[in-house]
Amino acid sequence: MLRRVKRYFKSTFVRYIVSYLLLMALLVGGLTVYMYSYYRSSVYDSTISAEMSYAWQLKYSADAFLSRLDALARLVAARGPGAAEVAEYIDLISDEEEKDIFIYSAPDAAVWTPDGRVSAESWLNRLEYENLSEGRLSDELFRPEGLTIVETQRVVLDGAERRLLTISVPAAAGRYSVICMLPEEALLNIETAKEASESNRYIIFNSAITARHEPFSVSENKVLEAGSSVLGAVSEVKNLQGVNYLFIAVPGESDAVVYVSVQPLTGIRQKAAGVWLGFMAVLLALALPTTLFMVYISRKNLAPILEMGRHFGTGDNKYSDDISRIVSGIRELEGRNREILSGSLSARKHMFARNLVIGAFDSREDAASAAKELGLDIAKGRFAVLLTGAPRDTRQDVFLDSLIALAPEQVECVGTDLVENNQIMLIVFADEDKLISDYADLLTKERLTQALGLSVAMSAVHGDLKELSNAYLEATSAYESRFFMGENRLLSFSQIPFAAGSTEAVPDDLAKEIKNALTEGDMALVDKSLEKLRNTLTHENMNLFSFRQVYNDVISAIMSEAQAQQYTNADVYDLFSLSGCRSIEELEQVLRQVCESIISSREPEDELPLIRRVMRIMTVNYTDSEFTLTQAAELAGITPVRLSSEFKTKMGMTPMDYLTMLRMEEAKKLLRQTELNVSDVCLRAGYADASSFTRRFKQYAGVTPLQYRQASRKQQEG
Repeated sequence: MLRRVKRYFKSTFVRYIVSYLLLMALLVGGLTVYMYSYYRSSVYDSTISAEMSYAWQLKYSADAFLSRLDALARLVAARGPGAAEVAEYIDLISDEEEKDIFIYSAPDAAVWTPDGRVSAESWLNRLEYENLSEGRLSDELFRPEGLTIVETQRVVLDGAERRLLTISVPAAAGRYSVICMLPEEALLNIETAKEASESNRYIIFNSAITARHEPFSVSENKVLEAGSSVLGAVSEVKNLQGVNYLFIAVPGESDAVVYVSVQPLTGIRQKAAGVWLGFMAVLLALALPTTLFMVYISRKNLAPILEMGRHFGTGDNKYSDDISRIVSGIRELEGRNREILSGSLSARKHMFARNLVIGAFDSREDAASAAKELGLDIAKGRFAVLLTGAPRDTRQDVFLDSLIALAPEQVECVGTDLVENNQIMLIVFADEDKLISDYADLLTKERLTQALGLSVAMSAVHGDLKELSNAYLEATSAYESRFFMGENRLLSFSQIPFAAGSTEAVPDDLAKEIKNALTEGDMALVDKSLEKLRNTLTHENMNLFSFRQVYNDVISAIMSEAQAQQYTNADVYDLFSLSGCRSIEELEQVLRQVCESIISSREPEDELPLIRRVMRIMTVNYTDSEFTLTQAAELAGITPVRLSSEFKTKMGMTPMDYLTMLRMEEAKKLLRQTELNVSDVCLRAGYADASSFTRRFKQYAGVTPLQYRQASRKQQEG
């Protein structure tokens, strides 16, 4: 019984199940570590994205309201105050949230309300601020030198107590002041904040917190210290009071306003841990059925192994070491196969040709001796390597034998089929260079090479067998030149233009033309671009370096557009087999098929969601300085008003902000990656005026274009 148990644990079945379980444990362990890191990173990134999105929404919402107040101040300066006008102004400035609007008139020391005119003193008597005296309040509200935001506090107005934020904007050179009182949450948009995450929100004005939303306690002095020096949008981790916080700050249109969000990293980590624990619970729930399935698979796979073991060994004991029997049997079969191959002259010649190329022989005498055993005479003074394409509908070994049969008596040939490259390789030996080149010319006239348009490439002629590997590389380089050297001709390595020759025929924007044609879904334009590519590749002064550059740029452009359109069809990977094309026509055909497949998979333009359609239009046209949002609306088939409304609702920013972002990011890329001057960068980014571009760039990036380039260079050098 004990012996039976020992043999059982050495059995094939136990080996299978233990291997499966170890593999499962390894995968689960690795997956657990990876998923924990992934969820932690994913939750962190999504939190940053949500918080940054909210910060920008808060900026646009608050800046828009402050802009409306400024416009209202200009209107008051033009029309003057009055009870009817104040009521009208309230209608103009208010939205869903209730806001109180008052107009202070300095010439007559009066305040206009929707109910009429009262003296400033009487109006102040109706107010009671938690942290402001009447005198201080009068200075803040009635004599502001510019935009003034009074910190949110409890305010008693006509006997009703509310927590209000007060804003005062001067009008008509201080003759009037527009005073707005609104609830704190109206400006902070607290409901949207709660949807994003539980984090503290602040509006900082003149280095003081004027509005806040604080689900948790944190030192406001530290917040002010961290947020007061912000020059551009910031997303970073700061240590406040010994605790790490995610700190996000976005400056407003006014230099004195900063919008800040603060969230503890511990909450982000707890959220990630919660998601990860849920994943682990699912993983553990699947562990039992997975184990049972492994047992089932192990027993199912055991049957053929036992059967093979019986054929290779003696006896049919279930607990015998069948895998050892199978391994021994396979080794025996391999030995028999080697014996068979050693008797095949053709197979031995193929192997001899490969061994010559890889330098498997220590000396020329060893190579000549091995060749003599195969009936080959390579003891000649000169040799070269030939490469030609292989027919796809004919056995390659038969085609190889037909090519060798064309060799005259003074020439000795040995070769092999390079199936992986769809090529035939020949090593040609002769006493004279002309005999080798004549034989190579003869191959170009062979019936099948003529019918299929196969090119024949020839290395330089060498005398030392140690140079055979170099000769193969020379033949390969010559074969690559078939696209621009022509077909049905001898492609000699010595005649290939490498760095020599003119490259003026190579258009710099050829790859960009093909990419733009794919972006626009215009197959006619694709055909025109591919025809231009063919003419470029067949230009008589094209060199190999230029060909490879154009080739790589075109492939990169097509792959980039396929990724941009989320095209996942496996046909696109045909691009990686272009090196096996035998002619320029095949190259063009493969490119055209892939482009047609990408274009046909595109979603019809009129079925795209409106915002995606508009974004695509702006992405295609943003580099045009004359492109306007009115044109974008016309191309999308909607009115400019609808474009502005729906775009801001869906994206949280205006169409002009999105267009500016596209142009600014293009400008930043050009500043980082090129040596173009600022004027040229301005034009390529879609701006006609350099001074306007510089001003907008500084507003967007916080620095001038030249300062940005210098900072980028320093960072790259670091």
